[in-house]
Amino acid sequence: MGMRHRKSFGGAVKQSLFAAEEREDRIDGMGDPLQAIEQTIDFGAIAARVDEVAPRPSRAKGGRPPFPTEVMVRVLTLKHLYSIADEALEF
Repeated sequence: MGMRHRKSFGGAVKQSLFAAEEREDRIDGMGDPLQAIEQTIDFGAIAARVDEVAPRPSRAKGGRPPFPTEVMVRVLTLKHLYSIADEALEF
């Protein structure tokens, strides 16, 4: 049988000790769309208004605590800006 040749990728993989930090720096250099949204939308003010209009029910019965209103406002904003399905928001 003939010998199989492996493709060479230039030797061993060279990875920096600071690969994770370098990757984060590259990503930061590209610009974070979430930071741009944060500078544009006052999520705290929207959440406060939502709490005024639709106050949360009493937790006297117990149960799982609800997510903070501001988190829900952020999630719904991203959902509508990026057309994300409800099922995809779970990830």
